[in-house]
Amino acid sequence: MPAPVYASSDNVDFRVFKLFLSLSSPFFETLFDLPQPSEAEHPADTETKDGLPVLPVSEDSRTLDALLRFCYPCTLTENPPLNHFRDVVKVLEAAQKYALDKVENTIRKALFNPTILELNSLRCFAIARQAHLREETVLAARYSLRISLVPNWFEEIEMITATDLLAPLAYKSEVWMGRADTATRFLVD
Repeated sequence: MPAPVYASSDNVDFRVFKLFLSLSSPFFETLFDLPQPSEAEHPADTETKDGLPVLPVSEDSRTLDALLRFCYPCTLTENPPLNHFRDVVKVLEAAQKYALDKVENTIRKALFNPTILELNSLRCFAIARQAHLREETVLAARYSLRISLVPNWFEEIEMITATDLLAPLAYKSEVWMGRADTATRFLVD
């Protein structure tokens, strides 16, 4: 099967070598191993471009571009800059969706480093909590011990519930009362 053309949710087309996607993800490896209909067997409503099937995806072009760049070898392209927390969230979600473990790990290392955590512990907590990253949730909560009990508004607060927001506060309370060994129960599901 030739590699499909990936159409982003905002109608930008991406052409990617199957090999790179297959090597990056068991999801894509399995997808490409499935028996595919011949061109004559394609339903009439199947969209094609230059004879290639078009596969619409739910990610926008900015997210898809970053995600696909991570799948290419570093000798062919650099990892994309993820300069905004919202971009990080979208690429992390897509990496989890498509089982791109190396991409997810790269993002986790970049986001959950001391420099970022010092300045943005609650933002990192919200991202980790929403993405079900247990270790990073606990790590971000530990960094949040250094900030005020009443946080300022931040964009990622919309990603979590009130219960999620209370978790680092309950954690902080337990740590202050000398029960740090059991405090993480508030942080993990």
